[in-house]
Amino acid sequence: MTTDHQIDLGAMLDAVVGKSGTPSPTKVKLDWTAIPEVLRTNIALQNMGEDERLEFLKVLLDHWRGAWYNASDRESHMVQLRKVFGENTHEDIGSRLLYTLTADGRQFRCWNGIPGRMTKNHVDSCGASMVLEVVGEPTSINKYMFAILPHETRLNVVQLPNGTMIYGFHF
Repeated sequence: MTTDHQIDLGAMLDAVVGKSGTPSPTKVKLDWTAIPEVLRTNIALQNMGEDERLEFLKVLLDHWRGAWYNASDRESHMVQLRKVFGENTHEDIGSRLLYTLTADGRQFRCWNGIPGRMTKNHVDSCGASMVLEVVGEPTSINKYMFAILPHETRLNVVQLPNGTMIYGFHF
C-alpha cells in the first residue's frame, strides 16, 4: 500500500476548489454519483494543474484500495473517501476496482464492477459502477494510467478482440 496517511483529500480539494485554473486538454471526472461532494471534487479537478490532479487521483485510489485490502485500517481510509464521496457512501466503496482503456487509447475509466458495454473506442455502463474517467490524447492518458495503476495491476491485463484493454480483472 502506497497511501501516505499524511495527505488529506479534503485539504487537497479545499486548496483548489475556488481557484480558476488553465483548462486541461485531458478531461478528468469522478462519476460515482451526483452528490455535492462529488460535484465539488469535479470542480476541483478542473481547477487543478496536471501534477496536482495526478497526485490527487493517486492518493484517492490508494485510499480506495486501502479500504479494500487493509481491513484493520479500513476506517481511516473511509474517513478520507467520505471527504470525496460523501458521508452516506455506498458500502462497496473500497471494493475491488477494474480499469478499461479503449483501443484508440483515448478513454481510460475506473469501475467498481463490470461495465455494460465494451466497444473498440468506448466503454460504458450508462453511469452505473463508473468511479472516474480520463479522456484525452493517448500520451496524456498513459501518464494518468502509470500514475494511477499499481505496477502489479498494469501487469494483470486482458485484451479483448476489439482491442480494449481491461486491467485488474479479478473475476
